[in-house]
Amino acid sequence: MPLRLKQLDLHGYKTFATKSEFVFGSGISAIVGPNGSGKSNIVDSIRWVLGEQSFGLLRGKKTEDMIFGGSEQRPRAGMAEATLTFDNADGWLAIDFAEVSITRRAYRDGENEYLLNGQRVRLRDISELLAKCGLAERTYTIIGQGLIDTALSLKAEERRALFEEAAGIGVYRHKREDALRKLEATQRNLDRVLDILTELKPRLRSLEKQSQRAREYNVVKADLHQVLKTWYGYHWHRAVEAVAQARAVAEQAAAELEAQQGQQDGLNEEVASLRARLAGLRAQLNTRRGEVDSLRAEWETLTRELAVADERVRSLAAQREAVLAEAGPLEVQLAEQNARAEAARAEVARLAGEADESKLKFESARSSLTDREARLAALRAAEAAARLRADEHEGRLAELRARRSQLAGRMEKLNAARAELRTALAQLEASETSARVLVSEANEHLNTVQAARAEAEARVSAQTEAVRAAETRLLDLSERAATAHAEVERLRARHEVLEQAHAELAGFGSGARHLLAQKFPTRGALADLLQVPAELETAITAALGQYLEALVVSGREAAETAIEVLGAANGRAALLPLGQIAAPEPLTAPEGDPGIVGVAARLLTVDESLRPIVNLLLGQVVVVRDRAAARRLSATSPPYPSPAVPGKDSVGATFVTLAGEVFHASGPVLASPTTTVVSNAS
Repeated sequence: MPLRLKQLDLHGYKTFATKSEFVFGSGISAIVGPNGSGKSNIVDSIRWVLGEQSFGLLRGKKTEDMIFGGSEQRPRAGMAEATLTFDNADGWLAIDFAEVSITRRAYRDGENEYLLNGQRVRLRDISELLAKCGLAERTYTIIGQGLIDTALSLKAEERRALFEEAAGIGVYRHKREDALRKLEATQRNLDRVLDILTELKPRLRSLEKQSQRAREYNVVKADLHQVLKTWYGYHWHRAVEAVAQARAVAEQAAAELEAQQGQQDGLNEEVASLRARLAGLRAQLNTRRGEVDSLRAEWETLTRELAVADERVRSLAAQREAVLAEAGPLEVQLAEQNARAEAARAEVARLAGEADESKLKFESARSSLTDREARLAALRAAEAAARLRADEHEGRLAELRARRSQLAGRMEKLNAARAELRTALAQLEASETSARVLVSEANEHLNTVQAARAEAEARVSAQTEAVRAAETRLLDLSERAATAHAEVERLRARHEVLEQAHAELAGFGSGARHLLAQKFPTRGALADLLQVPAELETAITAALGQYLEALVVSGREAAETAIEVLGAANGRAALLPLGQIAAPEPLTAPEGDPGIVGVAARLLTVDESLRPIVNLLLGQVVVVRDRAAARRLSATSPPYPSPAVPGKDSVGATFVTLAGEVFHASGPVLASPTTTVVSNAS
């Protein structure tokens, strides 16, 4: 048989601090060495990997003893790991791998983990896998020191266990024990289930009834839900159409308002343009007026300057005339002096010979001539100055005349500009007048448009309010219609349920259903023969109680026949034979008590043939409005005279509230209202 152990890897296990590999070849492998070299640790590691949990067999006391504890050269390890690798080419291990490696790791916190081909598994998985081939932790594939002596010293029973484990049947014994434990647990669970079934069996009939009612309720609920969907969809579509119509009206009003607003915006723009044009014309008119004022001021200035220039011209002309007037005598005098000078010169020439004699005279004449020459020079200088002044005055006069002609031309231009300005002013005034007329017309149109806008806004506001009122009314009507329709649907669903219940005889006892199913001749159920006002249905239902489903038969013989039919069917039903029931007259309730509605028998409409039954069942029942009235009246009961029993002052009464709460005069109270199943035939 080939050796299946291929390799052992140790890392941090006991004395193997570093990773050590032991490869086992074919044939026999032996590990030799001196004492203390770690041969036993190798055997312990193989036993440890195979799942050994006894630290005594592993020559240790706890998990930390399996981990390298350190030395002077190496620190202690935090984990011990050992891996066994087997050759599984022939499939001796029940796993689909040609090579199987089993790894066990231990940590200093005491945690151990097992790996099978690198995948983390449980110790139980490793044990079961190895137990199938005889390598479990308690099998004796590994023979340690002293194990043979121990085996020889065992008792027969202990030796049998050793042989069983060595033979590999221990795993089956463990499986058998596990199976027995599971069977015991299953038996306990089965007993518990039987106990639960025993507890539930008496409640099955009630649960069946509840289940049937729940199914019927779900059917009715689904039908009601579907009908309500249809109803709400119908009203929703109607509401959507109404809202669409209201929105169309509102959109039309909004369109009209938008058109009016657009027209008003156009008019506002036109008025704004007219106002801007009027402002421009006013600005232009003000500018022209300013120019006219400036030209007028300049014209007045030039007029004043022209007047001053004219005055200066007149003054210069007067001065020139004075100078010219003065120049004439001077010229005459100059001519006379020239003549005299000529005469003097002639006389000088004549008297030249007489110079010596007339030297004195000559000297005097020379001085006189010098004086005259000086005077003549002065006159000539004055004449030159006068001429210069005349020339200056003539130049000034020419300048003034040129200035005058220039001013006259400018005056003509100013007059022309003034005429143009007056024409422009007249045009501007005409434009202003027309603009004022346009502004007045625009203001009137604006007022008209604003009035129309206000009217349109008022109309829109009124229409909006009308739409809102219509929507509010629509919502109110929708809510009222939904409420009314819900009530109608509720009543219809109730009617359908009642009809279906009547058709299926739902609500009747088994005996009544049997009689009705057998077409037994009856007048019908008492609940179907009463005409009960809607507000009294709950109270009458609670007052009738078990007689609500009672069947009304024609007489005693019919009742006997019905009893025989029920006896054959092992059924039970309440029977009310006509003509066999005698009942006293109903109570008479006093008037004026606000808490009393009335005596139940007197509040119903019923066929006269059924009156004794009604008087019997409801003649002593007083319908009150609430619990307070029921408590108050039941505390003083019996307060009512009974006309059927002469000489007896009063009889006991039963008080039923409108909510279906029953107060008996003797003390019992039915606090839970009974479900209303009485149909309103009216």
